[in-house]
Amino acid sequence: MLNEKDLEMLNKIGMGEKEFSLLVETLRQGAEPADLVRPAIVDDGILKLSDSQAEELEKMWETEKDDFTSEKFVPASGAATRMFKDFFAYLDNNTESSSVHKFFDYLEDFAFYPDLGIKGEPEKDEEKWALLSFLLGKEGWNWGALPKGMLPFHREEGRSITPFEEHLREGALCAANGEVNIHFTVSPQHQELFSKKQEEIVPLLEEKYGVKYNLTYSFQEEGTNTPALDGEGNLFRKDDGSLLMRPGGHGSLIRNLDKSDKDIVFLKNIDNVGCGSYRELSARWFRIFGALLIKARQELCEAEENLRNNPDDETHAAARKILTRWGGIDSCGQEDTRTLLKRLNRPVRICGMVRNDGDTGGGPFWIIDGKGNCSLQVVESAQIDKSREGTEEKLKGITHFNPVFIACSPKNCSGEKLNLEEYVDRSAVFTVEKSLNGKPLKALEHPGLWNGSMAFWNTTFVEIPLKCFNPVKSLPDLLNKAHLPEKK
Repeated sequence: MLNEKDLEMLNKIGMGEKEFSLLVETLRQGAEPADLVRPAIVDDGILKLSDSQAEELEKMWETEKDDFTSEKFVPASGAATRMFKDFFAYLDNNTESSSVHKFFDYLEDFAFYPDLGIKGEPEKDEEKWALLSFLLGKEGWNWGALPKGMLPFHREEGRSITPFEEHLREGALCAANGEVNIHFTVSPQHQELFSKKQEEIVPLLEEKYGVKYNLTYSFQEEGTNTPALDGEGNLFRKDDGSLLMRPGGHGSLIRNLDKSDKDIVFLKNIDNVGCGSYRELSARWFRIFGALLIKARQELCEAEENLRNNPDDETHAAARKILTRWGGIDSCGQEDTRTLLKRLNRPVRICGMVRNDGDTGGGPFWIIDGKGNCSLQVVESAQIDKSREGTEEKLKGITHFNPVFIACSPKNCSGEKLNLEEYVDRSAVFTVEKSLNGKPLKALEHPGLWNGSMAFWNTTFVEIPLKCFNPVKSLPDLLNKAHLPEKK
């Protein structure tokens, strides 16, 4: 039951009572598991390009890129706190995990080491404690309160390089018309940090790469927050009696992405960056993806124009063939002209997939979607009901996972901006079990940005090199090859 203060709070964040009630109903019903058909593999849902095909596409990008507007979209609101879980534990109770042990053993290899102004590695417990306190605490570098994008991941040209800067460098290698458009979604409390870093490094990079940077920022809208239930299934309220509304997960960012008016948007997470040749390789595959996206749009739009001008059996068959190739649809039946035209005019995405070497991440699957079609989707483990008959066998067939490496277009065949929220599968929500102040709660997250939020997009999965996936989830990950200076 909502009281006056509840309604005032909902009104303040721009959420109506009806929308709130639907969220609560969805939360109580629980998430519907994905209806898996089979995993997508090479030649059955995943396109594997030959070396010559990749080279031709890269040439195509260089030839045609200036005819299109492009932008890089980087979710960057995540705090770095989880990177330092083991290190906070060490400071609290002197628990030296393998991560902490590795950190001190290889301290001199980290990009930030020269900036510490020390020699060697601390050996005594009090020296180790003091160093970590300096790195994580407010009296020092305060890493524990920073967003991931502001941490010193790499070292180049005699200074530390943050993930924020790495995305700017990578963007310059894909630039069209000599301009690099990059949009970061950040937390309001971190906006100033990003702006200061921008002022510091953009002039240097513009001179280095001969480009002009256009950087924009946005926040996750409060109106995308979601309610939670307590252990008894009632609305979770804080100690002061007010409703608890939590951030709705990365799926909330579909509203931010929806504001882009560019022809091509490259999407990649803030912590998935590499230096040197790893940066070059990632940029190369974004160029290839840019060309693939242009090619997909051209073929979809040609089929749409032919069908609109002459809706006969031949153009219907051609439209179905193109949708099977670029739409991520297993097969198209005898749809009428209106249905085919709507499908051809959906937003388009090209999603990178890497070989599964044991890393976790969303997997590519053929599923029966919310509209009864067999379509390609990125499926998270939280969306899978392993108790369903045959599911374990299907999971054994997974060969790839999702690194979040996407080129997409939010426009239709007429070049008009589409409303991306119309292409979300609202049933593909996540429910998670959490706690607050020792009290259990059940929370709701919106359909993931590259999961249910893009469920009804025209979709193509493409295999990319594993070297394009270099996320940093814990501090020792920065000792991986992708994050260390390359030996000459």
